[in-house]
Amino acid sequence: MMELTVSTDQGEIRAELCGTVSDDDLQPLARLLEAASRTLTKRSAPAVPFPHTESPWAPLESTHLAARFRQERDFSVLAAEFGRSRGAIYAEVKRQQLISAPQKQGTTPKSEAAPATSPILQQRRLVNRNSHARWSHEDDQWLSRRCAEGATNAELCEEFGRSRGAIESRLLKVGATGPAADEARLNHL
Repeated sequence: MMELTVSTDQGEIRAELCGTVSDDDLQPLARLLEAASRTLTKRSAPAVPFPHTESPWAPLESTHLAARFRQERDFSVLAAEFGRSRGAIYAEVKRQQLISAPQKQGTTPKSEAAPATSPILQQRRLVNRNSHARWSHEDDQWLSRRCAEGATNAELCEEFGRSRGAIESRLLKVGATGPAADEARLNHL
């Protein structure tokens, strides 16, 4: 058994971590605790850069990320755990083909091209990177699969870079099944 005590200005928080922790899990645990500590002091302290920003992914670390990504889809959590930026996590997950990359503009035929990027659309894409982009057949399949796996609407929004309304509408259109699709049906009654 391991006992962990965290002190704050408001008082003391006490927690127990029970069970065994392997040597392989100590480093990610330390990074999570460090990230949690940075989050608590985020407003008062300058941001600490990620330690692995420029280093390539080691094969073992890459394999571990794939396993963790299947359990935890939150890029912020994974970034803290692996000591890398959300962008680095996304790039590695995409490289491993665990998610499909959004189509780049200009790669689709004229008849399927996305509308010209107006200033309003550019603003929307700052919030949702794929706002108003066409859905590919692969995107539809992946969306249905992730919904069936139990992904929440918030996770799907983050993963696909689309708004909640876009995700819910597409879930209904493709006839997806799962908790996110059930919630979409309730919201569109």
